[in-house]
Amino acid sequence: MWTYAVAQSYAILKEPEESLRWLNRAVSRGFINYPFLDKQDPLPANIRSNPEFQELMMDVRQQWESFSEPQGR
Repeated sequence: MWTYAVAQSYAILKEPEESLRWLNRAVSRGFINYPFLDKQDPLPANIRSNPEFQELMMDVRQQWESFSEPQGR
């Protein structure tokens, strides 16, 4: 989660390249909460229009939608 906090920090500082670099790290480490990343978290609002962010969100959305609860719970 700390990698996402760093991504948020860079987004706030209007450093989109660094923010996206850290966001990619967070996603690669399993932070795939698509609704939160794509719409709910206000901190990365200034990078949401970035094509690299949008491409990453397509990947995150696929991971989020393919995630399923184990059977038997």
